[in-house]
Amino acid sequence: ATQAQLVQSFARLARKHGVKIVAESYEEGRGALPALAADLTVQGAYPALREFVADLAGLPTWSEVQELRIESARGTGLQKGRVRVLTYRKAT
Repeated sequence: ATQAQLVQSFARLARKHGVKIVAESYEEGRGALPALAADLTVQGAYPALREFVADLAGLPTWSEVQELRIESARGTGLQKGRVRVLTYRKAT
C-alpha cells in the first residue's frame, strides 16, 4: 500500500467510528522489511476510539499498533489519543 492509500484507509476507519484525526505524520522505514510508521492524534468517545484501534488490524496491509496513549480531553467529555501504527510492505 502506498502512503496515500494508507491515509485514505485511516480516514475511512475514523469516519466509520466517529473519530476525528486531529494530526498525522508519516515516516518511511528502511531495511529488508520496510515499514511505514504513522503517528495519529485522534479524538473521540472512548468506545469509538477502542473500535477504531481494533479495526486497524483489519486493514488490507500488515499493520500493527506499536504504541497507544489515551487521555481525557479537558472540558469535552471526549478522549484524545496518540496511536503509532507500523505498516509493513514488500521491499522493492
